[in-house]
Amino acid sequence: MGLNLDHALRMEEATEAGVSNIRFAHSKVAATLHSLRQLPRRGNNAALSPLMRLQMWRSCVLTLALENLRYLRTKVQVHKWQTALSLSMKLTFGHFEQPLPMSLDLGIPPLALQQAKQLCQLHFRYTCGSPSTVPALLYALRIKNRSFGPPDSLENRIERAYGDLEMLGMYPWLDPLPPSVSNNTNTRRRPTHAR
Repeated sequence: MGLNLDHALRMEEATEAGVSNIRFAHSKVAATLHSLRQLPRRGNNAALSPLMRLQMWRSCVLTLALENLRYLRTKVQVHKWQTALSLSMKLTFGHFEQPLPMSLDLGIPPLALQQAKQLCQLHFRYTCGSPSTVPALLYALRIKNRSFGPPDSLENRIERAYGDLEMLGMYPWLDPLPPSVSNNTNTRRRPTHAR
Protein backbone atom coordinates (compact mmCIF):
# COMPACT_ATOMS: atom_id res chain seq x y z
CA MET A 1 0.00 0.00 0.00
CA GLY A 2 2.91 2.35 0.53
CA LEU A 3 1.78 3.38 4.02
CA ASN A 4 4.03 3.71 7.03
CA LEU A 5 2.21 1.87 9.81
CA ASP A 6 2.87 2.05 13.52
CA HIS A 7 2.56 -0.97 15.78
CA ALA A 8 -0.80 -0.01 17.28
CA LEU A 9 -2.22 0.90 13.83
CA ARG A 10 -3.12 4.40 15.00
CA MET A 11 -2.08 5.75 11.58
CA GLU A 12 -0.10 8.68 13.02
CA GLU A 13 2.98 7.89 10.92
CA ALA A 14 0.79 7.40 7.86
CA THR A 15 -0.82 10.79 8.52
CA GLU A 16 2.52 12.56 8.70
CA ALA A 17 3.78 10.71 5.62
CA GLY A 18 0.61 11.71 3.76
CA VAL A 19 1.06 15.38 4.67
CA SER A 20 4.66 15.31 3.46
CA ASN A 21 3.58 13.53 0.24
CA ILE A 22 0.95 16.22 -0.39
CA ARG A 23 3.60 18.91 0.12
CA PHE A 24 6.00 17.12 -2.23
CA ALA A 25 3.30 16.75 -4.89
CA HIS A 26 2.53 20.45 -4.54
CA SER A 27 6.21 21.28 -5.02
CA LYS A 28 6.12 19.38 -8.33
CA VAL A 29 3.08 21.38 -9.47
CA ALA A 30 4.71 24.64 -8.37
CA ALA A 31 7.94 23.79 -10.21
CA THR A 32 6.01 22.96 -13.38
CA LEU A 33 4.04 26.21 -13.21
CA HIS A 34 7.24 28.16 -12.58
CA SER A 35 8.89 26.54 -15.61
CA LEU A 36 5.89 27.37 -17.77
CA ARG A 37 6.03 31.00 -16.64
CA GLN A 38 9.70 31.23 -17.67
CA LEU A 39 9.05 30.06 -21.23
CA PRO A 40 8.58 32.63 -24.00
CA ARG A 41 4.97 33.77 -24.35
CA ARG A 42 4.28 31.91 -27.59
CA GLY A 43 2.19 28.90 -26.65
CA ASN A 44 2.07 28.62 -22.90
CA ASN A 45 -0.92 30.90 -22.27
CA ALA A 46 -3.25 27.90 -22.28
CA ALA A 47 -0.92 26.02 -19.94
CA LEU A 48 -1.20 28.78 -17.32
CA SER A 49 -4.99 29.01 -17.52
CA PRO A 50 -7.00 28.22 -14.38
CA LEU A 51 -8.40 25.09 -16.04
CA MET A 52 -4.92 23.69 -16.72
CA ARG A 53 -3.82 24.59 -13.18
CA LEU A 54 -6.83 22.72 -11.84
CA GLN A 55 -6.12 19.67 -13.98
CA MET A 56 -2.45 19.60 -12.95
CA TRP A 57 -3.36 20.07 -9.28
CA ARG A 58 -6.01 17.33 -9.39
CA SER A 59 -3.72 14.85 -11.13
CA CYS A 60 -0.74 15.43 -8.83
CA VAL A 61 -2.01 16.54 -5.45
CA LEU A 62 -5.66 15.53 -5.10
CA THR A 63 -5.22 11.96 -6.33
CA LEU A 64 -2.39 11.48 -3.85
CA ALA A 65 -4.54 12.81 -1.00
CA LEU A 66 -7.48 10.55 -1.88
CA GLU A 67 -5.38 7.42 -2.33
CA ASN A 68 -5.23 6.19 1.28
CA LEU A 69 -7.86 8.46 2.83
CA ARG A 70 -10.12 5.63 4.00
CA TYR A 71 -7.42 4.30 6.33
CA LEU A 72 -7.22 7.44 8.48
CA ARG A 73 -8.91 6.75 11.80
CA THR A 74 -9.67 10.10 13.45
CA LYS A 75 -11.07 13.45 12.40
CA VAL A 76 -7.84 15.12 13.49
CA GLN A 77 -5.88 13.05 10.98
CA VAL A 78 -8.31 13.92 8.18
CA HIS A 79 -8.12 17.58 9.23
CA LYS A 80 -4.30 17.51 8.92
CA TRP A 81 -4.58 16.27 5.36
CA GLN A 82 -7.32 18.83 4.63
CA THR A 83 -5.09 21.63 5.92
CA ALA A 84 -2.19 20.54 3.72
CA LEU A 85 -4.51 20.18 0.73
CA SER A 86 -6.07 23.62 1.30
CA LEU A 87 -2.65 25.25 1.55
CA SER A 88 -1.60 23.59 -1.69
CA MET A 89 -4.76 24.80 -3.40
CA LYS A 90 -4.24 28.35 -2.12
CA LEU A 91 -0.67 28.46 -3.39
CA THR A 92 -1.48 26.88 -6.75
CA PHE A 93 -4.29 29.29 -7.58
CA GLY A 94 -2.91 32.35 -5.76
CA HIS A 95 -6.14 32.65 -3.80
CA PHE A 96 -5.57 33.36 -0.13
CA GLU A 97 -9.16 33.65 1.09
CA GLN A 98 -11.08 30.85 2.78
CA PRO A 99 -10.29 27.60 0.91
CA LEU A 100 -13.66 25.88 1.37
CA PRO A 101 -15.74 28.15 -0.93
CA MET A 102 -13.07 27.97 -3.64
CA SER A 103 -12.83 24.18 -3.42
CA LEU A 104 -16.61 23.85 -3.62
CA ASP A 105 -16.66 26.17 -6.65
CA LEU A 106 -14.05 23.93 -8.31
CA GLY A 107 -16.09 20.80 -7.53
CA ILE A 108 -13.80 19.41 -4.84
CA PRO A 109 -15.72 18.26 -1.75
CA PRO A 110 -14.05 18.28 1.70
CA LEU A 111 -11.92 15.27 2.61
CA ALA A 112 -14.26 14.22 5.42
CA LEU A 113 -17.04 13.79 2.87
CA GLN A 114 -14.68 12.01 0.47
CA GLN A 115 -13.66 9.62 3.27
CA ALA A 116 -17.30 8.86 4.09
CA LYS A 117 -17.94 8.12 0.42
CA GLN A 118 -14.92 5.81 0.22
CA LEU A 119 -16.00 3.92 3.34
CA CYS A 120 -19.51 3.42 1.96
CA GLN A 121 -18.03 2.18 -1.32
CA LEU A 122 -15.92 -0.28 0.63
CA HIS A 123 -19.02 -1.53 2.47
CA PHE A 124 -20.95 -2.02 -0.78
CA ARG A 125 -17.97 -3.79 -2.38
CA TYR A 126 -17.84 -6.28 0.50
CA THR A 127 -21.59 -6.81 0.89
CA CYS A 128 -23.06 -6.50 -2.60
CA GLY A 129 -20.24 -6.75 -5.10
CA SER A 130 -18.64 -10.12 -4.29
CA PRO A 131 -19.82 -11.35 -0.88
CA SER A 132 -18.10 -14.75 -1.21
CA THR A 133 -14.50 -13.53 -1.29
CA VAL A 134 -12.22 -13.93 1.71
CA PRO A 135 -12.07 -10.18 2.55
CA ALA A 136 -15.86 -9.97 2.35
CA LEU A 137 -16.28 -12.95 4.66
CA LEU A 138 -13.80 -11.48 7.15
CA TYR A 139 -15.67 -8.18 6.96
CA ALA A 140 -18.96 -9.97 7.71
CA LEU A 141 -17.38 -11.64 10.76
CA ARG A 142 -16.03 -8.33 12.01
CA ILE A 143 -19.44 -6.68 11.55
CA LYS A 144 -21.01 -9.34 13.78
CA ASN A 145 -18.42 -8.68 16.51
CA ARG A 146 -18.33 -4.91 16.06
CA SER A 147 -19.29 -4.15 19.66
CA PHE A 148 -16.09 -5.78 20.98
CA GLY A 149 -13.74 -3.68 18.83
CA PRO A 150 -12.38 -0.19 19.39
CA PRO A 151 -14.72 2.73 18.63
CA ASP A 152 -12.57 3.90 15.70
CA SER A 153 -12.45 0.51 13.98
CA LEU A 154 -13.22 0.27 10.28
CA GLU A 155 -16.69 -1.15 10.86
CA ASN A 156 -17.71 1.61 13.27
CA ARG A 157 -16.31 4.26 10.93
CA ILE A 158 -18.36 2.76 8.07
CA GLU A 159 -21.50 2.95 10.21
CA ARG A 160 -20.74 6.60 11.06
CA ALA A 161 -20.13 7.29 7.35
CA TYR A 162 -23.58 5.89 6.60
CA GLY A 163 -25.02 8.29 9.15
CA ASP A 164 -23.00 11.21 7.78
CA LEU A 165 -24.22 10.57 4.24
CA GLU A 166 -27.75 9.73 5.48
CA MET A 167 -27.66 6.46 3.58
CA LEU A 168 -29.40 4.44 6.28
CA GLY A 169 -32.72 5.94 5.20
CA MET A 170 -32.10 5.31 1.52
CA TYR A 171 -30.52 1.83 1.81
CA PRO A 172 -31.49 0.39 5.22
CA TRP A 173 -30.16 -3.11 4.60
CA LEU A 174 -29.90 -4.23 1.03
CA ASP A 175 -31.11 -7.72 0.30
CA PRO A 176 -28.43 -10.00 -1.08
CA LEU A 177 -28.43 -10.65 -4.78
CA PRO A 178 -30.74 -13.49 -5.85
CA PRO A 179 -29.03 -16.75 -6.83
CA SER A 180 -29.99 -16.32 -10.49
CA VAL A 181 -27.98 -13.10 -10.62
CA SER A 182 -25.02 -14.10 -8.46
CA ASN A 183 -24.63 -17.54 -10.09
CA ASN A 184 -23.34 -16.83 -13.56
CA THR A 185 -22.99 -20.48 -14.57
CA ASN A 186 -26.38 -20.78 -16.19
CA THR A 187 -26.91 -24.28 -17.59
CA ARG A 188 -29.73 -23.37 -19.95
CA ARG A 189 -28.37 -21.13 -22.63
CA ARG A 190 -29.83 -20.41 -25.99
CA PRO A 191 -27.78 -21.57 -28.91
CA THR A 192 -26.42 -18.79 -31.04
CA HIS A 193 -26.81 -19.08 -34.76
CA ALA A 194 -23.93 -17.41 -36.52
CA ARG A 195 -23.99 -16.88 -40.26
